[in-house]
Amino acid sequence: WPQADGSLISPGLFVPAIEAAGLADELFFAMTRQVTAAMALWRGQAIHIKAAINLSMDTALNLAMPECLGQIVSAAGLSPSDFVIEVTESRLMVERSLAMESLTRLSLMGFTLSIDDFGTGYSSLVQLIDLPFKEIKIDGSFVQRASHEQKARSVLSISILLGNSLGMKVIAEGVETVEQLEMVHRSGGHLVQGYYFARPMPFAACSEWLVHQ
Repeated sequence: WPQADGSLISPGLFVPAIEAAGLADELFFAMTRQVTAAMALWRGQAIHIKAAINLSMDTALNLAMPECLGQIVSAAGLSPSDFVIEVTESRLMVERSLAMESLTRLSLMGFTLSIDDFGTGYSSLVQLIDLPFKEIKIDGSFVQRASHEQKARSVLSISILLGNSLGMKVIAEGVETVEQLEMVHRSGGHLVQGYYFARPMPFAACSEWLVHQ
């Protein structure tokens, strides 16, 4: 969040404040409208990619959310299959039974559901069985620690093996160096996310970056 003095406030600070103020739904739908508008512009430039959107557990409990999300996506001329909806694992177990209805509806509509920060919660295996997830994103802390900790390397490898065995897409987060990229590959991983490839950037810069990929 850019400030007048040029400084930036991290989402780790302002998102919890927005949720605490009861504005999680407004943030989610505002963000979704921006993402769908960007996607529509990229389609006009023949850039066909999927976009991942973070879903707060507060918003996941809103049973009207799937229909509203579908309407926003449709109005932009896009389809649910163009989007991945990421749910952070740490809060999922606490609200699992309440969130199951809305998450299942999203899956049936064609959205891909992803567990974000996989490995940081306490009930990953239960969630993989009971909820319609098609993707897991291994938390970047395991990738960072795996560079110098054998236990972390083992967790990384087992998580990738588990996801592959379940027929899920597995993404290793937090890849920042070529050594980490090679380590993920040796562990059986084929998809990564992190600063090694690109850092967060404004829309115009991102559009230019995509054109040259």
